[in-house]
Amino acid sequence: MDPLRSWLDRNWKVAADRVAESKLHKLIVELDFSTIYTTNHDRNLETAFEVHKKHDAKRTRSRWRVLRMA
Repeated sequence: MDPLRSWLDRNWKVAADRVAESKLHKLIVELDFSTIYTTNHDRNLETAFEVHKKHDAKRTRSRWRVLRMA
């Protein structure tokens, strides 16, 4: 799984400026969910929270990617 994870990290990365322009990612941030569960193998949601200045999102380690808002 590690080689696949590494490949996904390298090839599915979207530039921060493109994530910032994404209406969908902005909406997800603005909806202010308390928890987001995702199977995504990229950091695009985390990047969306960073570029939209919502730094309280914390990713937990588990089989699922989980963002918890403080």
